[in-house]
Amino acid sequence: MKFISFSMILFIACLISVASCTSDDDVEIVTLKVNHYKQSGNALMPNQFLLVQEEAAIDGDDWYFFYSGIEGFDYELGYVYTLKVEKEIIGNPMADGGSINYKLIEEIGKEKVASEISFEILLSRTYDDSFFEPFFTKTDHSTFKLLDGTQIDCANLCDELTEKLAVKEAITGVFQHSENNSLELTALK
Repeated sequence: MKFISFSMILFIACLISVASCTSDDDVEIVTLKVNHYKQSGNALMPNQFLLVQEEAAIDGDDWYFFYSGIEGFDYELGYVYTLKVEKEIIGNPMADGGSINYKLIEEIGKEKVASEISFEILLSRTYDDSFFEPFFTKTDHSTFKLLDGTQIDCANLCDELTEKLAVKEAITGVFQHSENNSLELTALK
């Protein structure tokens, strides 16, 4: 009898403990607009990141770095997307984990950007003239790729790009979309 009573008390204590646990997670449905190109940046390491606008910021001038992924979303360079997503704020994230998770609910729109539209991508930067951070790689004498693997067609600017890379200069590229999910470099800044 004592064993049953102790077991019953332990069982009730466990139920109360589980029932009293509240989730710190908060979920809401939001609309995101995703830009037609990624921008260079650094989270845990250098990479290319989506540029997004959320809710009231949509169709404004400012785009924000999006360091998270969107579960179920397959991004394609050269398109502006409007998405309905589930945004889950993690109340107690792991030390090296993100504090927000996104999950695609619906792709509301996908618009191809005209190939003559120009845009800038940071290709490298320097810090205090002592640290150089490139956001692209040179795979052979005239082939360049962004860190996410996007091919750069540098045409007549390959030599100038190679020189700037060799002297570890801060570089911004002006691009247009070209065939096969690559980018055409039209100017260097």
